[in-house]
Amino acid sequence: MGRITPGGASDAMDQMPRQRRAYQADWLLVAVLVLTVAHWIVLVLHVPLYTAIPGWFFPFKQNPAGAVWSFGLLAAMVAAGIHLVLRCRRAWLAVVGICLLGFLVQTGFAFLEGRGADAFRRVIVADGHGIFLEAATQESSILEVMTCYEEKLQSRELPSYSHSKPPGTLVFYMLCERLANVIHPHDTFEERLDWYRTFACWFWPALGCLAVVPIYCFARLYARDGVARRAAILYLLVPSVNLISMHTDQIFYVTITTLCVLLVALGFARRSFVLAALAGAVFWLALYCSFGMAAAVGVGAGAAFPLLPRREDGRWDWRRAVALSACVLAAFVAVDLLFRLSFHYDMLTRYRGAVAFQTSWNQWRWNLYHVLGAPMLNLTELAVWTGFPIILLGAACIVRSGRRLAGRHFRPMAFLPASWALVVVLLAALGRNKGEVSRLWMFMLPYLCLFAAHELSSRFGRRRPWVFWTVVALQLVTIWLTKIHLQR
Repeated sequence: MGRITPGGASDAMDQMPRQRRAYQADWLLVAVLVLTVAHWIVLVLHVPLYTAIPGWFFPFKQNPAGAVWSFGLLAAMVAAGIHLVLRCRRAWLAVVGICLLGFLVQTGFAFLEGRGADAFRRVIVADGHGIFLEAATQESSILEVMTCYEEKLQSRELPSYSHSKPPGTLVFYMLCERLANVIHPHDTFEERLDWYRTFACWFWPALGCLAVVPIYCFARLYARDGVARRAAILYLLVPSVNLISMHTDQIFYVTITTLCVLLVALGFARRSFVLAALAGAVFWLALYCSFGMAAAVGVGAGAAFPLLPRREDGRWDWRRAVALSACVLAAFVAVDLLFRLSFHYDMLTRYRGAVAFQTSWNQWRWNLYHVLGAPMLNLTELAVWTGFPIILLGAACIVRSGRRLAGRHFRPMAFLPASWALVVVLLAALGRNKGEVSRLWMFMLPYLCLFAAHELSSRFGRRRPWVFWTVVALQLVTIWLTKIHLQR
């Protein structure tokens, strides 16, 4: 069995001539530029390329987005912020700076409409998920919702969307509402709801930026500090992260899923049963909020496998690995039993109900159209709402990881991209989703951004640092044009 060699951005390039590496890097850069500009043309001219795909969820629009100079000013502020956090000598301070940068990007693009916080408020009021704010304000007891969720669904006391979700989503909305009411109490339902919406316009974008912390910590397990910082920055420059905001997928799910995978990886790397148990508990809580995050199992396995404990002779310590895995499972089962006994919550029953509702809602059928057409729709939407620079750089990293595994060159950054790609393929083929994956798969984006940052460092590194800034500029323009022409 081949040995895993230490891998990071510094040794990412395989044994190939320098001229060949430069040639591949040049063609990758050309592909990024060409496809990104082509994508801009499709958006600006409303070329029916994406909308011709059956089931496409985002029709072309002409939304307000401010003057060109205002976008230029925002881009300059973002560039200055990125420069500062990359040059900061203290890692923790850089992470705080990246969080603040994320808040700037989100609010900056929203405020380009010239309506201030109403740009966020419009999403809360007009979007279908806004009914969760009304339900959270109307429900009097969090404990009652946790205990009698199924009964409330049957009696139609909860919004229709609640059928597709576990109780955790509504509980999250209720906790935020209670926090808002503690800060500024109101008496009537209308006043509480109105203040809750105002509070969420500022609190939720800030809360979503906290995902930077586990993203950076996870990236540091596989790459240098500079690559980890760039991975967190690229995540903040994804169009869906900034434009499909005010949803739990962006506010909370990315953070808790990345935290779970981080705990698994740290548990295996440090041989810590405590961290492994925490990973199992956090994973159960993630599923308590959304069953879609079950896909994190595959990513977690790919993250933990190259970090398996090793004996003194260099071989994997499979007994310790099995013990750590059993600890994760035991903690998961323990939390499930705790909620089952305390709140009468049956995860399997709720899962069946959610799948039945989602299948009916999407009108999913196991036929040739859905099995082949839906994956094409989903992958196209993922590329459009992520940005072609990140997609192509991440794809290049995945391809090279596959080559390493085929050549039995086992490195940590070989297993993770391969497992991520496998999970995405399975989600696209078997996930029973027809569109909206730009929101539903948002918890998969941090790893793709890590792959893109790793590829930037591996192929260009210090020789051509301007390539990273080119990617930043391309992503910013993509966010702006997507906001104008695709945002709902």
